[in-house]
Amino acid sequence: QDRHECPLPESPDRGLLRGKSVLLVEDNQLVLDAMSGYLQSLGMDVEKARSATEVRLIVHDRLEVPDLLITDWMLAGGETAESVVLCVQSHCGHVPTLIMSGEIHPEGVIVLSSQPCLFLKKPVNSDLLVRTLAQIFNSPTED
Repeated sequence: QDRHECPLPESPDRGLLRGKSVLLVEDNQLVLDAMSGYLQSLGMDVEKARSATEVRLIVHDRLEVPDLLITDWMLAGGETAESVVLCVQSHCGHVPTLIMSGEIHPEGVIVLSSQPCLFLKKPVNSDLLVRTLAQIFNSPTED
């Protein structure tokens, strides 16, 4: 059976994401490019990094704080999401964070460096990702 997919009208969840800036950290180049392309298709502005070292350079040179940090749990060279979160916190303060990983870990909220972070297990369904991102941007901000 041939099935042709037509673009659907923009959902309210997707509308919340348009124009938001994301710092995306993933050491697998194929995953980084695919995820970046998907986030851009949602209207998000994406800055990519493959390590905590690259994150340090990006946040050091950046004038604006990203709206969201998305990072893989385990990065090359023994770096982890925690090292990425610490680096972003030290330069930008609190930034809402989504951690994604193929590692065994329950989905939900985890705390890294005293910051609650949402956690999703890879592979992540695109609808779940959009709902999770919308949930992040619908949450009250902390001052």
